[in-house]
Amino acid sequence: MREREPRRAATPPRWPPTAVEGSRRRHLGVAVLLSFMAAAPACARADWIDPGIAYRCDTTAGEFGLAATMATSAPDTPGEVRVPAGYAPLSKEHDDLVVSCKLGHTQASALIHVVRAQEHGQCSAFESVDIARLQVDGKLLLEHALFNGGCHSEPVLHRIEIRSTGTSLWLKACRAPWDWDAGYAPDTCEEHDISGPGEPPSK
Repeated sequence: MREREPRRAATPPRWPPTAVEGSRRRHLGVAVLLSFMAAAPACARADWIDPGIAYRCDTTAGEFGLAATMATSAPDTPGEVRVPAGYAPLSKEHDDLVVSCKLGHTQASALIHVVRAQEHGQCSAFESVDIARLQVDGKLLLEHALFNGGCHSEPVLHRIEIRSTGTSLWLKACRAPWDWDAGYAPDTCEEHDISGPGEPPSK
């Protein structure tokens, strides 16, 4: 009959840790912290967006335009859409604002409505912009059209141009979805001669 070997007493943990163990633990903690910090910007890039609008009125060239802008919490990403060259940003201090432009003998004007952020509802966490009315010499071209939105996967209006050639008047409307990695893309534009009677582009 084999004799049982006597049990060895468990080695008690050493406390406080040795200098080598303490150094290893500190290095591990720093590595974990650095890994978390490196991953943080990618996780936090969707913190907020701020849809805006800019306009252009060039009476010499006979051009009037509205362009969407998008400020974000990650300004270095393609989703940050700045004010285009030749345009000026419009303040969203008031809920409604009117912009107009004289194009030769034609007067173009737009009534813009700012939809404020709300506590509840789809896409209500941030402000959006609505073209309440776009008209030329009293002729209605667009009405209650969403102009800029960051949570809509379908294309929305993000650029409108009215151009006078002296003998005719043209309306160009561009639509695209907005995305963090692409901005407004892919872009689809329609151009119509609005000099005479006819149907303007759909909303």
